[in-house]
Amino acid sequence: MSVITPSGANVFGAPFVEILEYPVDREAAVSISANLCRRHHLLPIGREGGTLIVAMADPNDILALDDVSAATRLRIRPVLVDPKDLSTVIDRYHRADDELSDLQHELSEQGPSGRPPPSSRTTTRPSCASSTCSSRRPSRTAPPTSTSSPASTSCGSATASTAC
Repeated sequence: MSVITPSGANVFGAPFVEILEYPVDREAAVSISANLCRRHHLLPIGREGGTLIVAMADPNDILALDDVSAATRLRIRPVLVDPKDLSTVIDRYHRADDELSDLQHELSEQGPSGRPPPSSRTTTRPSCASSTCSSRRPSRTAPPTSTSSPASTSCGSATASTAC
């Protein structure tokens, strides 16, 4: 395990930032998706004009820099950070966003009444033991009486109390 120090930033050609102490700009942090941040292990932490400052474990990762630039249409200035600290900060800024996104998705699937729309509701019918039964419906053969057993049901081919 290596420890990255400010002097280690010279190896990467990017300045070193103590990400846990840096005042991360929330708007910058969420300017790219959590998926992109986690895939490339990076996090935008600020803006200076038309340049996005991006904390990275590997500031020389050209593919990551290109992906962020394409997603934001901004110039990118990478800074070096400790990988473990970066993971902590990515979780801090994107965990709440992931939870809100999940909640928003659930709410969008529900109708205005708070229930799923009619097209997405599933109706569960009890299964019938008879192979010829296509549905479950009350029997019309005899009206229920106070001494009779629970109402029987009728299949397409047979009458039974609970088999159908």
